[in-house]
Amino acid sequence: MSEERFGDAFAALSRILDPSDPAYQLALRAYCLAELTEAAVRAGRADTMRDILREVEPLAASTPSPALHIGLRYARAVLAPNEEAEKRFTAALRADLSGWPAERGRLHLAFGEWLRRQRRAAESRSHLRTARETFDALGMAAWVSAHDGSCAARGSRARTGTRTRGKSSPRTS
Repeated sequence: MSEERFGDAFAALSRILDPSDPAYQLALRAYCLAELTEAAVRAGRADTMRDILREVEPLAASTPSPALHIGLRYARAVLAPNEEAEKRFTAALRADLSGWPAERGRLHLAFGEWLRRQRRAAESRSHLRTARETFDALGMAAWVSAHDGSCAARGSRARTGTRTRGKSSPRTS
């Protein structure tokens, strides 16, 4: 998660989209939209990201690339004004994300965080829980850490590690 250096992450990822930059990667630009969007928002560069989206949007009409469409739906939801965000998150989650569990988890996390910011903590819990379970299952430690922060912010404890149910460990005398 860029170790909280979101401005640096945004600058580095933006290079992939710039045809004049040696890091330009035509094929990879579809795969970094979610990461670029998150870095932009956290770095205070949401307006710049909206400009980038306007440049990338025409590609969606000419390619069935699942990565591009998933990234665009994520970016549209995260960048949407509050009055449109819920509709966009819901639409993004309704899309076929089978085979894309990390992206589904990321959407649940972003939606849960948005709901929490809207003071809708009860509604946020299921999305945050789903995100955490997804990231746990995928072994995505950085995303689990991000979710732990969301849990702490809403006043609930996040699970860490695995628990043994029913038996306590034996004591030695």
